[in-house]
Amino acid sequence: MGTRFRALWSGARNGMIVGVLGYVLGSALVTIPEPARAQEGRVAPAAPSPPSITPIAVPSGAPVVSGASAPAGAHWVVVTGSPARVHPSLRVPILMYHRVVDPALAGRSRPELVVPPRLFLAQMTSLWRAGWRTIDTATLAADLATGIPPPPRTFVISFDDGYLDGFTEAYPILKRLGFVATYYVVTGRLGRPDQLTPDELREMAAAGMEIGDHTVDHVDLTAVPGRKLRHEVDDARTAILRMVGEAPVSFAYPFGDMDPRVVAAVASARFEIAVTNREGVSETWVDRFNVPRLRVGPAASPDDLLRQMARFARY
Repeated sequence: MGTRFRALWSGARNGMIVGVLGYVLGSALVTIPEPARAQEGRVAPAAPSPPSITPIAVPSGAPVVSGASAPAGAHWVVVTGSPARVHPSLRVPILMYHRVVDPALAGRSRPELVVPPRLFLAQMTSLWRAGWRTIDTATLAADLATGIPPPPRTFVISFDDGYLDGFTEAYPILKRLGFVATYYVVTGRLGRPDQLTPDELREMAAAGMEIGDHTVDHVDLTAVPGRKLRHEVDDARTAILRMVGEAPVSFAYPFGDMDPRVVAAVASARFEIAVTNREGVSETWVDRFNVPRLRVGPAASPDDLLRQMARFARY
């Protein structure tokens, strides 16, 4: 896969402190792998729209992404080394979703984590019309490392736990609006009836979605011994690498639980950023392994979400 170089900095290594922890990245290069060239004479078919989203009308004026050849594999931004000397303090909202599904089909999922597809479409459409555009969490980490802030009205969409409706319901809406998202998957659950499959992960990664690590078994990492901790963090990373062809660079703590020992394990596994369930909007290089998010639930109307996001339209 070809690569293009986004930025190059040299300089002394910088430390990161979360509580009592320090962590260092290595050389100053951010690479963005380019999509593989399509085979000559072959045209990729347009991605079909799942039946569950057929009745949902695309808003007037919204872009419809269809018929484009998908790249051959995952292609999120990778930070391979030491950061720039000057780090911005950012306020890029990271929206945290879990399920996008009809509540009647959500089983035993907690109601506050279930957003109906029509509401999700309305939320995303209102943000798109207001000029908001997305990056994934990996790109946010690269922006922190390089010292280059993203444009105003930039936000991140994240989905935790790897539910199937992230593919059948949310993914088609994201594609229609030209949005990307980060999917934090629990690798030990993949393939279950309500969970994503490796094939679905590969399709989304090829279409520009980031696949992040949410451990093997979704356990409280602060309560497990060291060997189990390394298994949960490292083995999930390896599984994602094998499935989509690129190692994940962002991590989500199960239940949002973390402590210096857990952060050390995540940092040593070569992740670049980690998100919590802590409510807020703030990203700094020093605290890149303790990044807060905004939880979005069924009570958030499109207007409510737009008003909340308006506070972060500029840094």
